[in-house]
Amino acid sequence: MTSIASAVEAYATPALAPELGGGSKDTGRRRDALEADLLRVSRTNTTYFNISVGAVLATLVAAAAITLKYIGSPDAIKAIFGVLGISVSGLLALLASLWREKVRADMLLVLVRNVDEEQLRKVIDVLMSKL
Repeated sequence: MTSIASAVEAYATPALAPELGGGSKDTGRRRDALEADLLRVSRTNTTYFNISVGAVLATLVAAAAITLKYIGSPDAIKAIFGVLGISVSGLLALLASLWREKVRADMLLVLVRNVDEEQLRKVIDVLMSKL
């Protein structure tokens, strides 16, 4: 799976053979590759986010079913909810992480499509220092 860091790093790494005259002809190709990688990151994270939301909902439905089944045994419910609480908190942390990376990828994707090369380099330099 491609992450934002690997997509940005591949773009930020200078070409092995720079062109004479100061420019590089493969900038457009690298920019297109960055756009494709960021789109892939966004779509992948959306899929994983949806799966995680489904898992949280399934856990909550299971918690309701367990409560109804063991309504007469508060100790069993307490033990089961202790385990389910850990599972839900882990899933919520995963959801936050996936959403954060998706939003970063979407934001950077908009910038890649609408900002000139010099400004994009500056944004990527700042982003690389934060990742």
